[in-house]
Amino acid sequence: MTDYGVTPDGFVLKPFEAIDAEVSAFWREKISKHLQLTEKTVLGNVGRAENEQIAALWELAQAAYQSFDVSNADEAAFVALCELTGVKRFAASKGRVATTCNFDASKSYAPGDLVAHVAGQASNRWVNKDQVTTTTAGNYSVAFEAETAGAAGVAQAGTLTVIAQSIDGWHSVTNALKSDPDGTDVETLEALELRRQQELGGSGARTLRSIVAQVSEIPGVLNVSARQNRTDVFDIATALPPHSIQVRVWDGAVPAASNNSIAQAIFDSAGDGIQTVGNLTGLAFDSVSLTNETMNFSRAVVAQLYVNITVQGSVTVQQVKDSIVALAPTKPAETVVALKIKSAPLDIPGAIDVTAFTLGLSPSPTNNVNVVPTWETIIRIDPANIAVTIV
Repeated sequence: MTDYGVTPDGFVLKPFEAIDAEVSAFWREKISKHLQLTEKTVLGNVGRAENEQIAALWELAQAAYQSFDVSNADEAAFVALCELTGVKRFAASKGRVATTCNFDASKSYAPGDLVAHVAGQASNRWVNKDQVTTTTAGNYSVAFEAETAGAAGVAQAGTLTVIAQSIDGWHSVTNALKSDPDGTDVETLEALELRRQQELGGSGARTLRSIVAQVSEIPGVLNVSARQNRTDVFDIATALPPHSIQVRVWDGAVPAASNNSIAQAIFDSAGDGIQTVGNLTGLAFDSVSLTNETMNFSRAVVAQLYVNITVQGSVTVQQVKDSIVALAPTKPAETVVALKIKSAPLDIPGAIDVTAFTLGLSPSPTNNVNVVPTWETIIRIDPANIAVTIV
């Protein structure tokens, strides 16, 4: 059994010292046992230079061997291994935000023509995502996305107000709500590994897990869930017909994924003849019949949480709002735990007590119990919907 290279215990790297000793012993055997191979001799320096190159080859061999081992592969090799199983690393993404812009009549702007930046942050620039065409003068809803991908692409409510590049006919911009989603950096290796394990666990065509895994790969999709009715009768609880599936997608308040890309992912992983359910449709191409197939699905619906809270202590309204916003759900059907919302301000230095508290999904809430959304609903928390009283 070899001491180095591929062994029953894995790859064992041959160190430079062992290489140098072996080569020196070989030269002394072939030339002279008295051969001087030090840094002060010509042969010693020549041998050392060659041995360093041999050691580098050993290191390359080790890297090549470990590139097939997810536990030891370097970053590039690990990403490549994930792609072999169909799990691609998420690139940095751009934040998206809904805005209200004021225009003159009869104007048209191509995507990217409108450039704005967050007040006080000249480098935090955003551009219109879609074509904008006006008929009459007035306000129009316009979806903006960050100019550059990355976690810096965040626009708090009411801050995207500065027109960065003047353009004829455009007078103002503002965002009533915070960007949703915010921009993200390149997916970390830890997150990629977790997703790889989850998606491998759901591999294999024609299962709900495989459908979720396939749709989750679409850029911009943040969360996917699916449910099905395997029976021969209508399911009253889910409103699903017999032998049907429903896929629910969350890709931000400003949708990032196209309907057709979602439909294609569902078609590629769902079983033949399975009925799809949902209030949205997309076209998927069937490479066998060479026809377009209509697939149904649903997008999560946003519901705003309203909070009224009275806090005793030396705190600010903004601190209280920030503590509550930090607890916003990140996926549909996630329950808002009332006690967590109520106690959030108590982590602020100077807070003493919460003396009054209500929450709900409509203005002027009167309840103080958990808010449980439907399967299709994601609850968001906007600071503007939090009424704070400090006593």
